[in-house]
Amino acid sequence: MIDPATLQPITGTFLAPLINDTGTNNWGRKEWEANFRLARSIGMDTIILIGVEYDIGGHRQSALDPRNTTWKEDPNLFSMVFRLCEENGLKLYCGGVCDGNNVYADRPEEEIAENRQVFEMALDRFGKHKCFHGFYVTLEAIPWQYHWPEIVEGVCDAARALDRSKKTLISPTFNAPRGDMASRYTPQEFGEVYGRMFDRLKGKLDACAWQDKFNDVDCKFGQMQPNVLDQWYAAAQVFHRRNGIALWGNVESFQRPSQAVGAHAYFRQADYRNLITKIQSASRFCEKLITFEFFTCMSPQAEWGSAGRLLERYIEAVGIDRARVAWPQRTAPAAARSTSFEEPSS
Repeated sequence: MIDPATLQPITGTFLAPLINDTGTNNWGRKEWEANFRLARSIGMDTIILIGVEYDIGGHRQSALDPRNTTWKEDPNLFSMVFRLCEENGLKLYCGGVCDGNNVYADRPEEEIAENRQVFEMALDRFGKHKCFHGFYVTLEAIPWQYHWPEIVEGVCDAARALDRSKKTLISPTFNAPRGDMASRYTPQEFGEVYGRMFDRLKGKLDACAWQDKFNDVDCKFGQMQPNVLDQWYAAAQVFHRRNGIALWGNVESFQRPSQAVGAHAYFRQADYRNLITKIQSASRFCEKLITFEFFTCMSPQAEWGSAGRLLERYIEAVGIDRARVAWPQRTAPAAARSTSFEEPSS
């Protein structure tokens, strides 16, 4: 058993309205509102809108798409997230654009300009909202790709120029210890490479939440082996402290397809044992834990039934009072509520 005292609770989550590799839930207003109440009731205080626009396979997808909602309260998902954060007292980080055409075609200046445009739009529409806490740099690449350092620095500079009161956040990846980062770096080398990059971000970046990705802890004859994820957090802690950047953990609540197989598939909910072990590791080093993605991977309303069960196991492990949890009520459409095939008697 893991002692709940060794576990920090997850207090924030990404919300990814445009990514469907974790499944599509087709929620309406009632389901979204119930999910936000649920998140708040288990102690979450932060929502990160991971991206407002994407270019995916040459097609532009936008959280501003008017087809995103079928209810009058919100003209699109972008507006809905601001409304529900405001109503539930949650802090919101607004993400920007991730345009593959810019990134792969060596146009970092255009990528920075498009992110600035989204930030300007968000400030114009929602700048007076109390929930509007910061900006999120959507590009999540690893450092040897796509002008990652220049784009991150440029987007942070744009955010600071627009509103210095807003916090800035990024969430790159360890890709360790079983991802491809481990095949390129030792934890020490990782610290040196990223440390040089983070030296450029001093005074521009407020927090970084590291994606933990693959992390399977071995168990031999009932004895748990050391969690090598600790080594990567320890390496990051050095250059975080040097540059005054808060160290967060992005404890992923989904399970990636096996790299050994090399398959790309829908991401399913994490094995709860793996999730809890990753939380324990991050708790030793991080100021705050967030996850990707609570609404899809831990909500009882999600597409897969294992999501609600993952939430149950998390609540048990962390020691959350179940009485305070705002469990959503599933409601079937009126025409589908009867389970009888018999005609009612007159």
